[in-house]
Amino acid sequence: MAQNRCKKLGFNNCEIVDSDGLHGGIWIAWDDVGFNISIVKKSNQFIHVLAEKGNEKLFITSVYASTNVNCRRQLWEEISDIQPTEDWPWIVGGDFNATLYHRDRRSNANNPISVDRDFVRWFENLQLNDLECVGPYFTWHGEGVESRIDQVVANNMFKERYTDASIKHLPWFK
Repeated sequence: MAQNRCKKLGFNNCEIVDSDGLHGGIWIAWDDVGFNISIVKKSNQFIHVLAEKGNEKLFITSVYASTNVNCRRQLWEEISDIQPTEDWPWIVGGDFNATLYHRDRRSNANNPISVDRDFVRWFENLQLNDLECVGPYFTWHGEGVESRIDQVVANNMFKERYTDASIKHLPWFK
C-alpha cells in the first residue's frame, strides 16, 4: 500500500518502515535523477541511506523515535554506530520524540517533562548541529503542551558543504 502511494506521488523508489498502529512509520522516497541511493541500514526506528553522485557522498538518516525512553536509548546507540567519518556530510532528521533544549517544550503542567538527557548526550557526543527551522517552532501539540520533537541535525561537514540548506516547518492544518 505504501509503495503504491510513493508511485502515485511520482517517486520511482522508496524504502519504508511500516507504522505500528498510529505510531512510527518512515518513508524515504526518491527518483533516479542524479544520485545513486543505497540503503545502508534499516531498523524499526530509522532508515540510513547513502546518496552518491560521482565522488560526492551524502549520508541521510530518517528517524521516527519510539515514545518509550528505553527504546530511544537503543536508537541513540544504533545511530552512533553508523555515524560516518567526519569526511562525509551527514544529516539526521525526523520525529525524535525528545527535546534538546528547555525552550523546546512549553507546558502548563506543574512538573513539566524536561529535556531528554540521553538525546542531548547523543547529540553532543556525535558533535551534531541543530539546523534551525523557519516556520512554526513547535512541531507537536497536546493538551496544555507544545514541543519541538521534529527536527533536523547534521555534522560539521554537512554544514560546511551545504551552507544554504534550510529547514521549513509547515503550518499546522486543522
